This record gives sequence, structure tokens and C-alpha cells, in this order.
Amino acid sequence: MSPDSTEQVAREAFMRVWQGDLSMIADDYVDHNLPPGLPAGRDGLDALHKLTLGGFPDFQVTIEQLLSDGDMAALRITNRGTNTGSFMGNPPTGKEATWTTMAIFRVANGKLAERWGVIDALSLFRQLGLRPPL
Repeated sequence: MSPDSTEQVAREAFMRVWQGDLSMIADDYVDHNLPPGLPAGRDGLDALHKLTLGGFPDFQVTIEQLLSDGDMAALRITNRGTNTGSFMGNPPTGKEATWTTMAIFRVANGKLAERWGVIDALSLFRQLGLRPPL
């Protein structure tokens, strides 16, 4: 796959996921870094989407940078939202937060097939005035 098509698939699929559309996620998708308790496949990605939107109904993502090499794409993402719903067992704080996510996706057959990622959860929880889960 050319770098342009890898970048295009990664960008489009990532943005679709946050609109609730999993059509560009492979049936055998594996997420290597979901929060504890979530399944590693498509169901886990869907659960993460619902968990995030449940806590931050105004959630927004911005892809700040996207780099690709072969069938791999790396994204640097800024997340924003106001915590007006329950989030990870905590009641709403009403506070706004901005945090960063780094994600590496493997693209196969025009879909996201795997993800490795890191969420700056410490920054998120600090902004909300919450104690991070251990």
C-alpha cells in the first residue's frame, strides 16, 4: 500500500470511528492497548467510543500529525471535551479537559487492522481533579 493510501485510510477510518462508524475496521481488528476490561477487538473499540462519549458528550478529536511507513500509520491526536457524564466509575466533574493520544495503526485491505496506542490519562485525570486508576 502506498504511503498516501495508508495515510488516507488511517485518517478516514479514525475519524469515522469517533462518529460511531466501524465500517473501516477489519473484522479481525486487534487493539493492543485498550483500557482494562475492554475486549481487544472491534467490540472493544466500540466500547471505548461509548465510554468516552458517555463521559464527554461534546468530545472532539483533532489529528495534529500523521506519518506513515508501508502499511503502518502513526497519529498524534488532541482530544477535547467537557466531563458532563459518568466516566470510568467517576461522577461528572463539569470540567473541560484537553489531552493527547498517540496511536500506531496497521492498515490492511483498506481498513484498520491493529492499533497500539498511549493515552495521556494522567493529564486527563488531573484536569478533571480525579485520582487516576492504578
